[in-house]
Amino acid sequence: MSRNDTDAIVAQQDGPPTPPPCGWIGAQVRPITASFAASLGMAVPYGAIFEQPEAGSPAAKAGIAAGDVITAIDGAPLMRARGHLDARLV
Repeated sequence: MSRNDTDAIVAQQDGPPTPPPCGWIGAQVRPITASFAASLGMAVPYGAIFEQPEAGSPAAKAGIAAGDVITAIDGAPLMRARGHLDARLV
């Protein structure tokens, strides 16, 4: 491989960042099980709990903090956190 080929590969790797996937909020969520909800004293046995949002992410800009809980989106209960949350964010 010539120096020019190597420079081209490096230039491609150092290019602009790839945009985040559709629906990216910049925070991980964990599903809330019935037993976990009971330990938190929640009135409903479902939902999702946010982990630490990434700095500068939409979640951080919206004021979401680690430990925040979501139980519904647009009034619909969040029964299955992962798939349901992904579908609602797109």
